[in-house]
Amino acid sequence: MIKSKRMAQIKEIYRPFLQPFLVISVLVTITQSMGVIFAYFTGKYVKSIDENDLTGLYLSLLALLLAILGGKLFDWKLINLHIKNIVTDLELHISQLTIQRISKFSIGQVINQNSGYKQETLQKGEAAIGELIGTFFLEFIPTVARIVITLIVLFAINYSIGYCALISIGFYVWSSIRINNRLLPRIKINKKKENKMNTSYWEVIKHIKLVIASAQEKRAVSEFRSQFNEYGDEHKDIWMGYTTKLIFTREPFVAFGHVFILLLAATHVMNNDLSKPDLITVMGLVALSYSALGSIGNMQ
Repeated sequence: MIKSKRMAQIKEIYRPFLQPFLVISVLVTITQSMGVIFAYFTGKYVKSIDENDLTGLYLSLLALLLAILGGKLFDWKLINLHIKNIVTDLELHISQLTIQRISKFSIGQVINQNSGYKQETLQKGEAAIGELIGTFFLEFIPTVARIVITLIVLFAINYSIGYCALISIGFYVWSSIRINNRLLPRIKINKKKENKMNTSYWEVIKHIKLVIASAQEKRAVSEFRSQFNEYGDEHKDIWMGYTTKLIFTREPFVAFGHVFILLLAATHVMNNDLSKPDLITVMGLVALSYSALGSIGNMQ
């Protein structure tokens, strides 16, 4: 009985979002397939070097470039769909259901639930601080260290490859800082609207007895929805614009930089300036450094 009731509550929460979740699942599958395609043509790339086949080399590099750009393009569509149809809309939906559910409680239940909500709020604040510290020490510092060590090894193997990687990574960091600095003022304004909206929400929860007594449940939900939409619409606009700037400015340059490094490495191997074992090392290090860059880019 309890399980069936819980399942009914879960369905009530997620039913409006089934279609976006389905589309997201399809996009995730396509994005992952880009990685498989990249792995396949990496093999073709190595084979063309081994056979000294320039035509095969250029075609495999073109396929690798398209796989990288295709993966980033589908990632962009995936993230924007998530921002547009899931993040804020799901939060609004759950908050509205919470107010509606509490408005049906008895007075005794209301008092107990309010105590629980206040305790949960404090716990969320403590968790946020812990998450910030964890992100810095367990993700940011190790990621930067990985990139620095990778560059040092690349320079040790071949100076031209090292310089190319350094320029590409440098542009990534510079463009990220530039885009983030432009975004920061809008985020601060939107954060104030979010705080105002959250204050209104908890005021409704705090005074739910008065809301119930005056039969103002629908009005409370409507006012909350209005404030949430003011915050939510701007939140969507900010982050969808942010991801669009990334995909059409920073990411293409990085993709071309990645492929150019592979072309440079292949040229050195064909000219006997780089051994095949070193080529494999370069390929692994380049993949490692760019995956690390992706981690930094996600630390917002």
